[in-house]
Amino acid sequence: MAYYSARALASLGKRRESAALLEGLRQYAMKLKRTKAKVDYFATSLPAMLLFHEDLQRRAELTANFLIAQAAYGLGRKRRASQLLDEVLLRDPNHAAAADFRSEIACEAAGGAKPQDRPDQGTSTTARP
Repeated sequence: MAYYSARALASLGKRRESAALLEGLRQYAMKLKRTKAKVDYFATSLPAMLLFHEDLQRRAELTANFLIAQAAYGLGRKRRASQLLDEVLLRDPNHAAAADFRSEIACEAAGGAKPQDRPDQGTSTTARP
């Protein structure tokens, strides 16, 4: 959510605040990447972790790389962001947030609207011919 808050700030002309938020996101992700993962017994994802025996360190590294990719993209380091997204998706092809972000920046790079902004896509309840 910090990435989208930073984008909103930038669109309001608050570029310094946006850059500061993105830099904070990057620093948080770097700290997460260096921190040894451990089970948080109050985590809402605990049942899934116990059921599927997920590698917590791997998951933390993927999350950190995804957040760093968002920060990099927001700070104009688009090539670095793309490299990090490639790494995340290579290690976890089912990483929904990374796949969605990859699609979002691809649409933006092509100058097109995001899928949810197109009138022929999304959650409209009106009937189509």
